[in-house]
Amino acid sequence: MSSKTEMRDMEAMGLSGTRGLSDSGDSQLLAKMGYKQELKRQYSTPQVFAVAFSIMGLVPSIASTLAFSLPAGPVGMVWGWFTASIFILLVGLAMADLASAMPTAGGLYWWTHYFAGGKYKNPLSFLIGYSNTLGLIGGICSVDYTLALMILSCISISRDDGWSASRGVIYAVYVGLILLHGICAALSGRVMPKIQTACIYINISLVIATVIALPVGKVTRGEALNPGSYVFQHVDNETGWPTGWAFMLAWLAPIWSIASFDSCVHMSEEAMHAAKAVPLGIIWSAGSACVLGFLTLSVMAATMDPNIYYDALGRNGALGFMIVLCLIQFLIGLSLIVAASRQAWAFSRDGALPFSTFFRHISKRIQYQPVRIICGLGVMCLILGLLCLINNAATNALFSLFVASNYLSWGTPIFCRLVWGQERFYPGEFYTGRLSKPIAWIAVGYLLFGVVLSMFPNGGPNPSPADMNYTIVINGFVWVGCMVYYFLFARHWFTGPRMTVDDNSSENTGNDAYNSVVSSGGPTLAKEDFRRIPAIELLNMSQEHESPGEIEDTDSFELTQPPEESGPLQRAATDNPRNVQWKPSSRTVEETLADGLSNEDLWMLIRRFNKQIYHVKAVPGANLDLDLNRAQNEVYPPEKLRMTLERFYISVVVGLIEFFRHVGRLRSWKEPVRTAVFCGIYFASWAADLLIPMTMSLFIALIMFPPVRPFLFPAPPVQPPTDDSTSSTSANEQQESQDSLTGVPENHKGETAEQEAKVLLDSFATMAVEGAAGKFGYPLDEDTAENSTAVIAAPPVDTTPETPEVAAEKSAEEQTKKPMKKKVSQGMDQAMRVVSDITDIYERFANILSPTPPFYLISPRLRISGILSIVCLVAPFASSYWIIKLVGFTLGFAFFGAPALTYTTDLLNRKYPEWQEQLDINMTLLKGVPTNAQLTLTLLRIGEINSSPLPPPPTTEDSEPAWPIKRKKSKAVTIPQSGDLASISNDSSTNLSSDSLAAPKPKKRTFFKILKFFRRTIATAIRGHIAFDRAMAIAGSAHTKNLLGMLQNHRFSGTPYGPLKFDAKFERKRGAAVIDSTKEPPILYFTTYQSAGLEDLSIEARKKGSVLFQIPVTEIQELRKTEGLGWKGKLIVELTAGSKEAADGLVVVGNEIGQTFHLTGMRSRNQLFNRLVAIDAQFWESR
Repeated sequence: MSSKTEMRDMEAMGLSGTRGLSDSGDSQLLAKMGYKQELKRQYSTPQVFAVAFSIMGLVPSIASTLAFSLPAGPVGMVWGWFTASIFILLVGLAMADLASAMPTAGGLYWWTHYFAGGKYKNPLSFLIGYSNTLGLIGGICSVDYTLALMILSCISISRDDGWSASRGVIYAVYVGLILLHGICAALSGRVMPKIQTACIYINISLVIATVIALPVGKVTRGEALNPGSYVFQHVDNETGWPTGWAFMLAWLAPIWSIASFDSCVHMSEEAMHAAKAVPLGIIWSAGSACVLGFLTLSVMAATMDPNIYYDALGRNGALGFMIVLCLIQFLIGLSLIVAASRQAWAFSRDGALPFSTFFRHISKRIQYQPVRIICGLGVMCLILGLLCLINNAATNALFSLFVASNYLSWGTPIFCRLVWGQERFYPGEFYTGRLSKPIAWIAVGYLLFGVVLSMFPNGGPNPSPADMNYTIVINGFVWVGCMVYYFLFARHWFTGPRMTVDDNSSENTGNDAYNSVVSSGGPTLAKEDFRRIPAIELLNMSQEHESPGEIEDTDSFELTQPPEESGPLQRAATDNPRNVQWKPSSRTVEETLADGLSNEDLWMLIRRFNKQIYHVKAVPGANLDLDLNRAQNEVYPPEKLRMTLERFYISVVVGLIEFFRHVGRLRSWKEPVRTAVFCGIYFASWAADLLIPMTMSLFIALIMFPPVRPFLFPAPPVQPPTDDSTSSTSANEQQESQDSLTGVPENHKGETAEQEAKVLLDSFATMAVEGAAGKFGYPLDEDTAENSTAVIAAPPVDTTPETPEVAAEKSAEEQTKKPMKKKVSQGMDQAMRVVSDITDIYERFANILSPTPPFYLISPRLRISGILSIVCLVAPFASSYWIIKLVGFTLGFAFFGAPALTYTTDLLNRKYPEWQEQLDINMTLLKGVPTNAQLTLTLLRIGEINSSPLPPPPTTEDSEPAWPIKRKKSKAVTIPQSGDLASISNDSSTNLSSDSLAAPKPKKRTFFKILKFFRRTIATAIRGHIAFDRAMAIAGSAHTKNLLGMLQNHRFSGTPYGPLKFDAKFERKRGAAVIDSTKEPPILYFTTYQSAGLEDLSIEARKKGSVLFQIPVTEIQELRKTEGLGWKGKLIVELTAGSKEAADGLVVVGNEIGQTFHLTGMRSRNQLFNRLVAIDAQFWESR
C-alpha cells in the first residue's frame, strides 16, 4: 500500500492527528520509550530518505565546497571524496543500528542518555542535545547565506558590469530567505512529504545533467577532455601543508556535503514503520552521495576549468544552471529547517531548552506542526547571521558549527554504546550483525579525526588572522558554555528524557507525567526501570513479564546491570522471595548463573572467597569506594598466613607461569609464522628507534581491544592424545588444567592450582617441622618420608644435671626468645602485607584486562591507556643520553639524599597527613577496580537484590576419606635393562642395592589393616563417650563444650537447606538458623525446630521459647568463621561425621554490647556467611 492510499484510508476512518499512524507498532514502540505520539506520521521510507538526500544537495554542495578539494588537485577531488564518503557510510551504518532499535526525534541525545554510564548520562545528553541543535542551526545559516550569495551571483552574471553586493545587501537577502523558509516549513505540513519526493527527482536529474552537460559543452567548443591519468592520478598541492595532509584536507568537501543524514533520525516520529524507514533512509542517502558524488567529481575533473559552468555552457546556460542550483539550495534549506525543528522540539519536550514549555507546543490547526519552535529557530538564525557582517573568518566560524558539532553529536552515542551500553543494545529490524561493533569503532575513530580536521586552517601552518580557522573558538565556546550552563543551573532540573506517555495536558510536567504504559499492553514499570529498558525488548514483553531488578549506577562500582542479561543473577524478584531455592551446582548445569561469567569461573570465585574471607567487620565508610578492603592493622595468624601464600600462588605465580609459557612458545620457534612476525616487527621497530612506542602500542591494544589478545597470543595447540590418555580421560570425565603448573586433570576449574598451592605449602611445612625436630640426612624409603609429617618423635629428655655454663646459656636463650619472637611476628606480618598488596594489585590488573559484569572498568582502562599513550608519544623525542643521566641522578639521590628525603617526608606528614594514601596506586590508577573477593561479594549482592542467591560451588567427593597418612597403591616394578641400570648407577648419588627394586613387602598392607582397625575403634569410642562428654559440658568443661558443639550426626545430609534455613547448634541445642526475609529489614534468628520441618519461615510462626536469639541483618556488625579444633579434634569430627568437611561455626556480633551469638555444628556455614555479608548494605572490612 502506498503512503498516499494509506493516509487516505486513515482519514476516511477518522484517524487524524496523533492517531494518524502507519501501524500501531510505531506508536507502541514510541510509547515504550516513554513518549506519546504527538506528530503526524505521514513520511514513507523514500520520503524519509529524501529529507537527508535533499539536504545534501550534491551538485550545489560540491560546487560550494570545491575550494577544499581543488588545492589537492584531481586526486584530492575524486579520491578524497571517495575515501571520506566510505568512512561516512560506515558512520551511517553505525547510526542506522541505533535508529532501528530506538527511533525517536531526539535520537542522538536520547541514545547518549540511554547508553552512557551513571554519572555521565545527564551532562553528556545535555551536551549532545545542544550540540546537535546548534549544529543544525549553523547548517541553516550556512545554506541560506550561500543561497544569498548564489542569488546575488546570478544578478551579477546577468548585469555583466562587474557589480558585487556588499555585506549589508547579502545579509538582507539572507534575512528574507530565513523568513521564507520558516513560513514554508510551518505552513506546508500537508504537502511537505510530496515536496521531499520531488527533491529526489530534481537532485538526481541535476546530477545527470551535470554529467552530460559539462563534457558536451567542452567538446562543443573544440576543447579536449582531460585524460584519465590526469583525473585519477594527478596530484597537486597548492597549500602550505605536506602533500599527504593536503589530501586529507580535501576530505572537508564530503565532510561538509554529506553531513545531514541524522535528519532521518529527527523525522522518526513522523515516519511510517520508523524502525525500518529511518535506517534505510540513512544508508540510502549516504550511499547515493558516495556514488553520485564520485561520478560528478570525476566529470568535473575531466572538464576542469576555473569557470567551469560558464565556459562549458556559456553565459545564458550558466545563468540557467545557476537558477536551478538556487532552487535546489532553497529546497536544501527547507528540508534542513524541517529536520532541525524536530530535533529542537524533541529537546524542548524533555525540558532542556529555554522556554521549553512554550516551544514544545504542537499546533493542531496547522497539520500538527511545531510552529513555535520553527519560529524560534528562525530568530536564532537571524541573530547568529549578524556574525556574517564582520568578515569571512567570522562567517566561516559560524558555518563550522554544522560540521564539528554534528560530528560530536554523531560520535558520542555510538561511543557510549561501545563503552558503557553494549550489553543493553537490542538490535531493531535493521542490524549489521557481527560487523556492528567493528563498524562502530571505525565510525568513532573517523568522527574524532573529522572534528580535528575541520579545525585546521586550509592555507597552511602559518595563517593570517583573516585566513585563520576559528572553528575551535566557536565550537569550544558552545561546548564549554553548555557544560558551564549545565553544572551551574541545568543540573538542578534536567534529568534526561522525560516521560509523556498518557500525559493529556498541554504542558509537559516532567517525570510526574508518567503514570503507566499505554493501555495497548506491556508491563507496568517504575520510572527508573522504564527508562533503562530497551524499546524493542519492551515491545516484546507480555503482561505477565516481571519488571527486571536493577542496580543503581555508582561512581565506584561503575555498576550497570543490563536488564537483558540472562541467568538467575539478573532474574526479577518475585512476589514471594521466601520460595527461592538453590540452583543445583554441578557440571551438568546448562543455565548460566551470571552473564559474562561461566559457571566454572563463578564457582571458582566463590570457592576461593569462602577460603579467603573468614572475618569481616562493618565500618562506617569504605576506602576507595569499595568495601571488603583489608584492615590497616591486619595480623596474620598461621591459618591466615597459609591462606595468603596460597592466594599468592594461585593468582600471581600461576599467572606469571602462563606469561613465561607464552614467551617460551615464541622463543622456541615451534610456531614459525607467528614467531617470525613478532621477530620482524621487533627488529623493524628497533631499526627505526620505535621500540618503546611499538611496545606501548601493543599494550594499549591488549588493554582496549580484548579480541586482539587471542589473535596475538592464541591457546597452545592441542596435542593429539594417546590411547591410554584418551581412555583415562573419558573414564574419569576430567579436563586437563590450563591454568596450573602441572596441568593435572581437574573436575572443576581452578582446583588443580589450589591443590598445587596446598601441596607446596605442605612441603614447606614438612621441611620446617623436620628442621625443628633436628632431622638430617635422607629418608631410607618412601614410607618414612610420607609418615614423617604425621608422627614426629619427641626430642629425648636430657637427665644430665645442669652446670653453671648450661644454666647461663639457657638464661641467654630465654632473654632473646621473647624479643626475637616479637621481631619475627612483626616481620612476618609486614611481609604478608606486602604479599597481600602484590596479590591485590595483580588481581585488579587482571580484572581490568578481563572485566566481569557489572564491573566494566572503562575509566581505569582509559587511564592506563592514557599513561601508555603519553609514554608512546614522548619516547621518540627523548634522548637516550638524558634518560641515562636521569636514572643515574635518581639512584644517587636515593642513596645519598636521606636528609632531604626525611625532611620532605616530615613536611608532607605535617601539612598533608594523607599524602601517602593519595599516592596509593589503588586510590589513583586502580580506583574503582575490584579484587576477586570484592567482585565475588558484588555478584553475591546482585543475587540478593534479584532474590536469587548464588548456589554453593560443587565439591569433589573422593571415594575414600583423606587421611594424614596417604594410602599408596602397589605399583608393579619393572626391572630395567642393563644399560638402564648402568645409567641409574651413574646418575644416582646414592648406591642402591638390588633389594631396593624388589616388590613391596606385605608388612605395608598389615600396617594399613592395623590403621583401619584403629579408625573403627576410635569412631566407636567417640560414639560411646558422647554421654560422658555431655555431662562434662554441663559440669563446665569448656574444651568439651566446644568439641560437642562441633560434632555432627553421622548421617548428615549432603544437600544444604538454603537459602533461608541452615542446620546449626546454639548453646548445645540442635536447631536451625533462619533468615526471615518477610521482614524489613530481614531477621536472622535461631530456632530449636529442625530445618526439615520448617514450612513457614516467619518468626511469628515459631512457638514461644523456641527462638533463642534474633537480630536484624542490618544490625550485624561482625561475622567471624570459627573452627575451634586442632588437627586432632578435626580428625575425630571427620571420623564421627564420615565427611572430610569438619563441622564449622559462625560468630554473629550485633551493635550492642554483649550481643554475640556463636553458631556451631554448621555444615552450610559458608552459605550463611555469604548471604549475611551480601543481604544488606553494610560496608565490610576484611580482618
